[in-house]
Amino acid sequence: MYDRRVDERDDSSSDPARADGTPTVADRGDAETGRGDGHGGHGDAVRVRADAEGERLHAGRDGLDPRDERDELCEPERAERAERAERAERGERAERAGRGERAERPERPELCEPERDERDGLNPRDERDIARGAWRAARDFDALCALGAAFLVGRCAHFPGWGAPDPDLETDAIRAPLVELSALGFLSVASQPAFEGERDGGAVRQRAFVAGFARAELARRFTCSRRIAVRAWFPDGSFASANADEDGSAPHEPAAMTSVDGVARVVIGHPARATELELFADDIGPDALRELSATAYVAAWDPRFGRAEVLWDELQDLARA
Repeated sequence: MYDRRVDERDDSSSDPARADGTPTVADRGDAETGRGDGHGGHGDAVRVRADAEGERLHAGRDGLDPRDERDELCEPERAERAERAERAERGERAERAGRGERAERPERPELCEPERDERDGLNPRDERDIARGAWRAARDFDALCALGAAFLVGRCAHFPGWGAPDPDLETDAIRAPLVELSALGFLSVASQPAFEGERDGGAVRQRAFVAGFARAELARRFTCSRRIAVRAWFPDGSFASANADEDGSAPHEPAAMTSVDGVARVVIGHPARATELELFADDIGPDALRELSATAYVAAWDPRFGRAEVLWDELQDLARA
């Protein structure tokens, strides 16, 4: 889910810290601008939602109440138009993701939304306020993992520290393993799928990666892997890793996850535990924050660029062991 939680280089920036090639910390609060990677880059999703909202407002100007407008029995023509608009929206998102049309998202559960009959008068801000309330009501780490999964599948319109109501488009490719990892006790906060090829006129190489929180026992299992790179920072200050320095990066130094024309653009693997906890502090209840603070922060990635499945298969196997 992320973007602002990872370091990202941008040679087009006027920031001198980026001009000399050193990574700068990307603030998750910039999510509304549409920065890219697995959990982040939600700016495109926000624009699509805004376009759809604009269409509804335009259609409502001829005197129909929004509830009447959505009544297919009374307005079949409008229902057909809404269906066409929905198909166009899904097609645009699928085309931009470059992965084919995806399945429709299921309805959001009561956990993050009111009943359907109560939703007709809500705008996106209302939805996000309801979702924020669900995060604040969470009492333990398991509840946080469940809310993280709900966010990934479009059932919860908020994620702590992130400014957009949906995951990034490329998260579609890794949604299933991320949701499964949530069920197994891993709260992901940043991720991206593997990719190798041309994009926006540049040669792009991406390693699959994920970062997030896990209880200490699960984090230690991850660091026993022989197939993927893992770094884990524990609440007692200790550190463990597996295969994480094969690319020449020293322990605790960030490792490149994305390169464009040979220049590193996205890096992870630095000790971001304290920063991530701060991002959750104002969004969740004290009991949940206490349990989250007792977990380890984990960064895991596939050492090879462009390899799609190994990271996700390995993490799920280790989590189920």
